[in-house]
Amino acid sequence: MDETGSFFANPDQVLQRFQLWRLEHPDLSPEACLDAFCTAENVAPAERDALTETVSREQLSRTRRIGRYKLLQEIGAGGMGTVWLAEQSEPVQRRVALKLIKSSVVSRDEIARFEAERQALAMMDHPSIAKVFDGGTTDQGEPYFVMEFVPGMPINEFCDKHRLSISDRLQLFVPVCRAVQHAHQKGIVHRDLKPSNILVMETEGFPVPKVIDFGLAKALDHTRKLTDKTLYTEVGKVVGTLQYMSPEQAALNSNDIDTRSDIYSLGIVLYELLTGSPPLDRDTIKRNAMLKILEMIRVQDTPRPSHRLSSSGEKISNIGQLRQIDPKRLHSILFGELDWVVMKALEKDRKRRYETAASFADDIHRFLINEPVVARPPSRAYWLSKLIRRNRVAFAIATLLVLLATFGFVGTVIAWRQSVRSAQLAVEKEQQATEFASQLETTQRSANQAIEHLYDSLRSGLEGFGYGATIEFSRRPEVDDGVLFESRRRLAALYTMLGFHFRAQRAEPKQWGGWFQRASDEYESLDRENQLHPIGIFSYANTLDNLAYFRALENDKAGALKLSERAIKQCQRLRQFTTPDQLDRLHRMEAGFCLNGGNYGDAYRLLSRGIELLTLLTERDAETELQLGRLFHNRAMEADEEQSVKHGELDCLRAIEIFEKAKAIELLTSAYNTMMLVLEGQGNTEKWEIYAEKARTLREKRQGDNPDWQPNRAEIYALFNQTMHYHQQNDFDAAVAGYNELAQLLQRAVSGDPSLRQDRVYFQTYWHRSEILAEQQQYLAAIPDVEEALGAVFASRNPEFTTYVPYLTASLAGLKATIDPRAAALQLDPTTGDYEAKGVTLLKLAGVFSLAAGSDAEAAERTQWIDKAFQLLIPAAEQGLITDEIKQELLENDDYRHLREDSRWSALVADAR
Repeated sequence: MDETGSFFANPDQVLQRFQLWRLEHPDLSPEACLDAFCTAENVAPAERDALTETVSREQLSRTRRIGRYKLLQEIGAGGMGTVWLAEQSEPVQRRVALKLIKSSVVSRDEIARFEAERQALAMMDHPSIAKVFDGGTTDQGEPYFVMEFVPGMPINEFCDKHRLSISDRLQLFVPVCRAVQHAHQKGIVHRDLKPSNILVMETEGFPVPKVIDFGLAKALDHTRKLTDKTLYTEVGKVVGTLQYMSPEQAALNSNDIDTRSDIYSLGIVLYELLTGSPPLDRDTIKRNAMLKILEMIRVQDTPRPSHRLSSSGEKISNIGQLRQIDPKRLHSILFGELDWVVMKALEKDRKRRYETAASFADDIHRFLINEPVVARPPSRAYWLSKLIRRNRVAFAIATLLVLLATFGFVGTVIAWRQSVRSAQLAVEKEQQATEFASQLETTQRSANQAIEHLYDSLRSGLEGFGYGATIEFSRRPEVDDGVLFESRRRLAALYTMLGFHFRAQRAEPKQWGGWFQRASDEYESLDRENQLHPIGIFSYANTLDNLAYFRALENDKAGALKLSERAIKQCQRLRQFTTPDQLDRLHRMEAGFCLNGGNYGDAYRLLSRGIELLTLLTERDAETELQLGRLFHNRAMEADEEQSVKHGELDCLRAIEIFEKAKAIELLTSAYNTMMLVLEGQGNTEKWEIYAEKARTLREKRQGDNPDWQPNRAEIYALFNQTMHYHQQNDFDAAVAGYNELAQLLQRAVSGDPSLRQDRVYFQTYWHRSEILAEQQQYLAAIPDVEEALGAVFASRNPEFTTYVPYLTASLAGLKATIDPRAAALQLDPTTGDYEAKGVTLLKLAGVFSLAAGSDAEAAERTQWIDKAFQLLIPAAEQGLITDEIKQELLENDDYRHLREDSRWSALVADAR
C-alpha cells in the first residue's frame, strides 16, 4: 500500500509482489496465500476484490485449464461473467462452451441467476436447445458450467447471409418454436428470446437453430426451484431486451410472466426475419426515455409486416434481394395470412395470442403447405379458396367429370325441349320447359366461371415455365357464343393447361400427352363446326405442337411430323386476324414450330421455312436471335452432301456469329462441333483444326473461370467427335489423351446429371478407348473400360444400344482370354448365346475359343474348343459374313494359329486377298 492508502494501481506490480510472496510461502494454496497476503498488506475490501479478480484472470490465462477443460479462447463476456471456447479431454474429446461467473464482482442475485440458467439447461433435452454437460466451481470458488458449443450466428444474420427465401426462413423458424415449447413443457420461461440468443449452425449442410442463454429464465411452477439461492425480480426492475420485450415484461411490476411472453418475443423475431427489422428500432430507443419506451411497448400498436415493408422506402430493394424476391412480390406474400400469423403472436392482450409456441409453429406450417391458418376467423369462401389452391389439379379434374356429366344431362334436356316444341304442347308446358332451360343455362354459366377460375389458377402456377402465353388478336370470326359452345371452348383450353401443368411437373409423358390429346380432339371437333375464336386456334396450334413432341417420345416420328405440320397450318390461319405487330409474334411462334418439327422429319424444308419467317421480321429481340441461330445450326446438321459445301458451312458460320454475340456458351460449343463435322465431311483438315481449337479454348476458359465448373453436353459431344477424328486418323496418342479427358469429364458430369450415363457418348468413350488399349496390347487396362461400357449399355435399357451387347461381350471375353483363355471360353456358349450374326462379333468369339485350344488342355478339350470356333465361322462364311478383311485378320493374327491345322481352315480362308 502506498502513502495515500491506495493499493498499487499497476497490475504487473501487484502480480510480481504476490508471486514473490507465494515463493516465500510454498506450503499455502493460491486462495490461502491470497488471504494471507491481503491481511499482511492490510488490503482494503474493494482493493482485495480487484486483486482477487486480477489474480484469478492471471492464473486462468497462465494455466488456461479448469478441471478437465482446456480453455482455448474467450468467445463472449458480459457484466456477470465470460464464456470460453474449451476443449474437453475426458471421458470424450470435444469442444465445448464454458460459462464462468465472476463471483467476486457480482451480486448474490446474479449468482442465483447463473445457477438458475445452469439448472434450466440441465432440465431440457431438445435438439434445438444447447445442452449442458457439466458444472462445478473453480479452485478460486467461481461457479461455472459446461454446455454444447454452438459455432453459429444469430438467426437473422444467418438468413441474410445465405439470402434465404421467405419459405426457407419460416421453415427454419418452426423448430425454434418447437424448442421454446419444450422449455415451456419443462416449466421454464426464457424471457430473453432474440436473434442473438437463437444461433444457427450448419450440420451436414443443413441449418440447425439452437436456443441459448437461459440466464433470465423463470420457473413457472413455484414448487420447482431452479436454485436454492434467493432469486427474485425487484419492483421497478425491467428484465429482458427492449426490442424483443413483451408488454408484460415492460410493466414496472413484471412478476406476472407466463409462456405467452416468450410467444410475443418469438413474434418479434419472426417479424424481423420477414421485414428486416423489429417493430421497435434502435433509433427510437435512443431518442426516447426509458419510461416512454416501456409505455410504447405496452400500448403502441405494432404495424403489420406488410405495412412496415411498404414504409421501408429505399431499403425495400435490399430487403427483397436478401430474400431472393421482387419487393412487390414480397409485399403480396406478407399481405394476408402472414400478417395475421405475426399479429396474432404480437397481440398486446396475451389472451388473444397463440396459447402455446407449438400452436404458433403449427400455424406457420399450415401456411407453408397451403392449409388454412387459424390466425383469423375463417369464412367459407376462405376455406374453399385454400382447398382449391392446395388441390388445384385434383379439383380441376373432379370439376371436369362433373361438367362432362352435366353436358350429358344438357343434351337430354335439349332433346326434351325440342320434342316439347315439335309436339306444340300446351303453353304452360312450354313455359315450364323454358324456365327449366333458363335455370340450366344459369347453372352452366356458373360452371363456366368455375372452369375459368381453375384455368387461371393453373396458368398462374406456370408463369416461371413460360407456358400459357397468348396473343390478343384484333379481329375475330363470327361464331356462336352460346353457353354450350363457350363451355366446350373453355374445357378444351383447360385440357391444354392441364397438359402444360403435368409437363412442367415432369410427369410421365403419357400423363401430360393424354391431356393434350383430349384438348386436340375437342378443338378439332369445334373447328369442324367453325366455332373457334382466334385465341382458340392459337391454343389449338400450341396443343398440336406439344402433342407432336409426345408422339416423338413414343417413337412415332411420322405421326409427330404430321401433327407439327398441322400446328404450322393453324398458325398460318391466324394471319387474317392479326395486326402487323401481332403478325411478328405469330411468325416467331410458327418459326418455333418449324424448329421443333425439324426434329421429326422433312427437316431441311421446315428449318428453311423457320429461317425465312424470322429474317422477315423488322426487329428481333435477343430470344428471337437465339431461335434464328438454332434454326441455322440445325439446318447445317441436316444439309445433304450436295448442299453441304454451299449451305452447311455457311449456316454454321451464321449460327456461330449469333451465339458468340449472345455469349450462349453451350449453343456456341455445339455450333463449333457441328462445324467440325461439316468440315470433316469436306475433308478440310486445316479448317477443322481451327474450330477444334476454338472448342477446346472455350472449354478450358470456362473451366478456368469457375472452380465448380460442370461440363455441359455440348462440350462433351465436341470433345468426343474431336477424339473420334484422331482415332479414325490413327493418331492413337491424341485419341487416348482425348478419351482420358473425356472419361474425367463424364465422371464429373455424371455426378451432377446421372442420366448422362445412359447417353451413347458415355459407353462409346470407354469402348473406343479399350480398342486402342487392346491394339497396344494393354489388355489389363482395357478390360475395365469394356466392363464399364457394357454396364452402361445394360443400365440405359435403350433398345438401340442392345445391338452392341454381343460385340462388347465378345470383346470382353477376348481380352480376358489373353490372361486366362480357358476361363474366358467357358463363359461363352455359342450354341445358346444370343450373339448377333455379324462377322466381326463372330470373329472375336472364335478368337477366344482358338486361344483356349492353345492352353494346357487335354487333346479332347482342345478339339472341342476348335470345333466351337468353326461352328461359328463356317455358317458365317456360308452366309457371306466372312469378308476379305476378316479373312486377312484370320491369316495375320496369331490368336487364330491353332485353327490353321484343321482341315476346315483352307475352305474358310479361300480366295483371301
